Order: sequence, then structure tokens, then C-alpha cells
Amino acid sequence: MPATPDTPAPDAPPTDAVARIERSMRAFKRIGDARRVQRRMQELTGVELDGSSFVALVRIAESGPVRLTDLAAQLWLDLSVVSRKVRGLEERGFVERTSDPADARASRASVTAAGRDVVQRVSEGRAAWLRDLFASWDERDTEQLAELIERFVDDIHASYEREAPAT
Repeated sequence: MPATPDTPAPDAPPTDAVARIERSMRAFKRIGDARRVQRRMQELTGVELDGSSFVALVRIAESGPVRLTDLAAQLWLDLSVVSRKVRGLEERGFVERTSDPADARASRASVTAAGRDVVQRVSEGRAAWLRDLFASWDERDTEQLAELIERFVDDIHASYEREAPAT
């Protein structure tokens, strides 16, 4: 894509704002991966579940019975990684696998009642934590942040959709 006044060349040095965003994204990832944050969420919810397993569980709950290949595509992960996550969720009773009626060689994952309970408790715990974090923020600032994050995520999805599909 050629550079225009609004879009710098791909090899151009990042602007101060882009550098700040990149640093903040790294910090956000470290925070999400931090053991103390995971322990805090476990205290709030009574659920011991790593973040990526929770994301997989939520996606299964949202998708209904879903083939593992489709789940891997939705999560932008390799099938082997998703298979291990689903197996771990299955062992804990949060997910069950059944044969795919359209293809007996394939299986579909669906969330169990226990899995739905976990999704609800963790979602409510995260929401309470975030409400507490944003309690001192002006409502307008919180709304603006929500809009900007949604826009950012939408743009990331759109950029990946323009690329070749994941394998």
C-alpha cells in the first residue's frame, strides 16, 4: 500500500502515539498473563482457569456445538493447540465432545451446564473488576475508551480477513 499523508510508509519510524500504543499493548499482555492477575480472578470467581482456556470456553458457549477446525479458525490458533485446550476443558467437565452428524470422522464441542456456570462467574467477576477499575473515571472517558477499543479490534479483524486464511 503506498504511503499517503495520512498513512506512513510501512518502514517509517513509528509516531510517538504508535510507540505508546505498542508499549501499552505489551504491558496489557503482561498484565493479562501475570500470575497475580490470574490469582485475583480466581479469588473473585472461585474458578481456576487460564485465560486462553477461558477464551476457548466462551467461544464454544457462543458458537453452540462447534467443530474443532472451526473453533481453531475463530481463535486464530493451530488445531493442535485448540484440541489440547478442549481436551483440558473436557477433562474438567466444562465441555463435551460429540460426533459431528455431518461427518462422523469429526467431533463437535459444546459447553456443559458446569461450563456455562464458569463462563457466567468469570464474566461477572471480570465485569466487577473492571467496574472497580473504572470507578474513578469520567463516564465519557470510559465510553470513549470502549468505542476506541471496539474500533481497534474491528480493524485488527478486518486486516487479518484481507490476508490469506489461516491454516
